[in-house]
Amino acid sequence: MSTYRVRTSALVFSWALLVAIWLFSLLVLAIFQYKAGPYEPPMIFSIIWFGAITWGVHFVLRMPFETTLRADGTLAFRGILGRAVINIHEIKSVEAAPFGGPYLYVKHQRGKITMQRDIDGLYELIGKLKSLNPGIAVKGC
Repeated sequence: MSTYRVRTSALVFSWALLVAIWLFSLLVLAIFQYKAGPYEPPMIFSIIWFGAITWGVHFVLRMPFETTLRADGTLAFRGILGRAVINIHEIKSVEAAPFGGPYLYVKHQRGKITMQRDIDGLYELIGKLKSLNPGIAVKGC
């Protein structure tokens, strides 16, 4: 059993950035409510913006920060708001985000898992996955 974790600096940066944006949006929403005038944006805009920011925070909190390659041939992902376990033989590809983005996509038969690319031992993990399932396509890593 091997465990691979996202680097602490990457986690702290991404979570702190999203929480700061979320709190700033909440502050702006409160200011719009308190000081609504004829030239302020409509309240529906603020609600949609705050909803989009909340979705982004939810997306990051569901993203796995720990990946475990188990002896039984499964890959377990653990995030703050979710867990997933997939069989290694269900994995179709491991792809880097386009244009050098900070994400990694693990595509499998039932869907896709998005995770941060800044993982300690990433190439070791990909090598082990390829040795256990040679059919996995690796793109951009």
